[in-house]
Amino acid sequence: MTAEISLDPSSKKEIMNFYNLRDVLMQSEWLKAPQQNGFTDLKILKSSTVLKGLLDSSASSSSIQPLNESLERVMDEHYCLILSFGNSLGYRVTEQVKSNALASKRYVSSSVFLHGLIMNTMKKT
Repeated sequence: MTAEISLDPSSKKEIMNFYNLRDVLMQSEWLKAPQQNGFTDLKILKSSTVLKGLLDSSASSSSIQPLNESLERVMDEHYCLILSFGNSLGYRVTEQVKSNALASKRYVSSSVFLHGLIMNTMKKT
């Protein structure tokens, strides 16, 4: 999850509390971490806002049936947050290289926030 704009402290706290996050970083802050951990050649392969990603997703038109009332309440709050912050939050898919003495490995990582799921992946390519 990436903050597209600087969020006010109240909004940031609301998002962090609901999604159980330690922080909501802006793109420039996200890009520092791989560089500080030895990754180079960092490229942003894709970026979008949460709202645009949801509207462009085929999943947005599918019907999802909550399993119980508790899950339904969580999803209701999630959708309210998307409507409130959908243009203020986004995601990035990045590619970076980490070299060592033996080999150079290319990684593609993504943090995708879509339809109630926050999926973080890193794959060697």
